[in-house]
Amino acid sequence: MAIAAALGITFGLTVPDIAIHFDIVGDGFLNLLRMAIVPPIVPLIVLAIVHLASLCSVGRLAGKSILHFEVITKIIIIFGVLPGNLTGV
Repeated sequence: MAIAAALGITFGLTVPDIAIHFDIVGDGFLNLLRMAIVPPIVPLIVLAIVHLASLCSVGRLAGKSILHFEVITKIIIIFGVLPGNLTGV
């Protein structure tokens, strides 16, 4: 993924007139990243609720789920959105 990001940045900086026409690739990549967030979180929550023994466990589950969502979102921003915004592509 880092190689693809580096190639995209390089391509966008060297030939921006042509790189603009490849925005469908970037849009597809961002859509794939969005689709990657929900599938791991929903089954995690469902399985944890099924196996819960107390209300305290629900709070821990909620905290872990929010933390997981935040970490994944930050990674997506760093590798997907930030380079595009920095280069103006």
